[in-house]
Amino acid sequence: MLHVRKCDKKYQNYGSFKKYIRVDFRYRCVYCHRHEGAFNSYREFQIDHIRPKSIPRFEHLENEYSNLVYSCPHCNNTKRAEWPSDNPVEDGRGWIDPCEYDFDDHYQIKFDGSNLVIKHTTPLGNWLIHSLGLKQAARIKNISKWYRETYKLRKLVLGFHRQSKREDILEEDRQACLAQRDDMLAILKDLFTPEPYESFKIPEAL
Repeated sequence: MLHVRKCDKKYQNYGSFKKYIRVDFRYRCVYCHRHEGAFNSYREFQIDHIRPKSIPRFEHLENEYSNLVYSCPHCNNTKRAEWPSDNPVEDGRGWIDPCEYDFDDHYQIKFDGSNLVIKHTTPLGNWLIHSLGLKQAARIKNISKWYRETYKLRKLVLGFHRQSKREDILEEDRQACLAQRDDMLAILKDLFTPEPYESFKIPEAL
């Protein structure tokens, strides 16, 4: 997905951009695609500098919105201040701006209902996957948990909806299915609603 930065404000502290960058990056980590709802609080999410502010020649970009992306703490802490060359990308290594280049053209993260599939389609995508540690066992476990929970809920919603459409079902049972469907939809809505923020938990009955 190609992202679009819409904020045109100027601040002396890049932290002030957080309420805008959350929206522009759809409340998700630009690198692993996890939603804020997968964490205890949206406050755990961080603002990453594409061109590291700790490198002297990039100090002037510290508070430039065009140099900022929204990241989960895992990806941001793994990325750190690595900048492989003088060019943004060289020999299949480097960091690209997700508002100029679609990460999906280089690597994809997909869930097939059972397993998390992380694959690259370009040398740069392979470098990004390894530089972000996306295939580390702990990372795969955490990312898979998020996809598995949302997949389970969507499957339940669809199941209850289909059950309610059966012609041979009693009206009482139909209403019960619709109620269950609406309960699951409410959980999904809470899961993807960033504010007011609530940590997401799968009900034990599921």
